[in-house]
Amino acid sequence: MTAQDATQKPKDVLEEFELDKISKPIYFDEGTVLVRQGEQSTDLYFVKRGKLAVHDEGWTNLKLATLHASDVFGEMSFLDDTPRSATIRSTTKGEVWVISRDSLKRAIEEELAA
Repeated sequence: MTAQDATQKPKDVLEEFELDKISKPIYFDEGTVLVRQGEQSTDLYFVKRGKLAVHDEGWTNLKLATLHASDVFGEMSFLDDTPRSATIRSTTKGEVWVISRDSLKRAIEEELAA
C-alpha cells in the first residue's frame, strides 16, 4: 500500500463491486422487521446505515447480535435456500440494499456472455 492509498477514502462495497446496479434500497424506521425467522427468501442484505437487532424468536426471544453499516445478513438463505434462521428488526432509522439471488445470477450470466 502506498502513502496515497492510505489517505484515500475506502470504497463502499456496493460501489466496489458495482452491486448498486443489481440491488435496490430499502429505507426503514425504528421497529421495522426486515426479515422474519422461518420465512423463505433468497435475498441478501447490505446495511448502509442504521442499527438492526438479530433475534432468535424461539421461546426465549434471545438477542443474538447487533448489525451496523457495512454488515451483511441473509447470506445463509441466499446461498442454500433454507428458511431464515433469525428475525432482523431495526432499532433506528436506516437503509439496507437488497440483492436477490436471481438478479445476481442474471448479472453473472450477462458478464460471462460478454
